[in-house]
Amino acid sequence: MDIELNPPDAAATGRWVVVADGARARIFEAHRHAPGLRPVLPYDLTGTRARSHDRWSDRAGQGHQSGGYGSPSMSAQTDPIEHEHELLAREVAQVLAHARNEHRVDAIVLVAAPAFLGRLRRAIDPQTRALVVAEDDRDLSRLPEHELEARIPAVVWVDGEPPPRRRA
Repeated sequence: MDIELNPPDAAATGRWVVVADGARARIFEAHRHAPGLRPVLPYDLTGTRARSHDRWSDRAGQGHQSGGYGSPSMSAQTDPIEHEHELLAREVAQVLAHARNEHRVDAIVLVAAPAFLGRLRRAIDPQTRALVVAEDDRDLSRLPEHELEARIPAVVWVDGEPPPRRRA
C-alpha cells in the first residue's frame, strides 16, 4: 500500500486524530491556527477502496457430495462487511505506523464507533499503540471538520481547546 501523506507545515503539532466508523476513516492533524484540524491524507480511507475481488473473496464456495442431488454451498467464513471493516482497520493502522516511522506523529487520539474502536486497537502495532493518548467511543465520523473540533478530546489541542476561528 502506497501512503501519500500531505506535507507538514509549521503550525502542525504532531497530534493526530483518527475519526472512523468502519465504513470510512478520516485522519487529521491538530494545528495551532484555525482551522484546527487538517487532513493528513489527500483522501478518506474507505472500505470500498479494496478491490472487488478482495472484498468478496470469502463468499461461500461449492461443496461436493456423493450420491445426492443439487450442489450445496459451504457457509461463508467471514461476513463481507466484517471483512471490509477489518481491512479498513488494518489500513488505518498502516498509515499510523508509517507516520510514526517518518516521525510525523507524536500523539494519537482515536475517535470511533465502539465496534470499530476495538478493531483499531487490535490492528495497531504496540509501538504505535504507545502513542495513543486518548480514545473516544462515539461515532463522529459524519461530522464536518469544524464541528469535530469542539467534540474531540481536549488532549488534542496544545492549549486544551481548538484555535479560535476567524469570523468572515
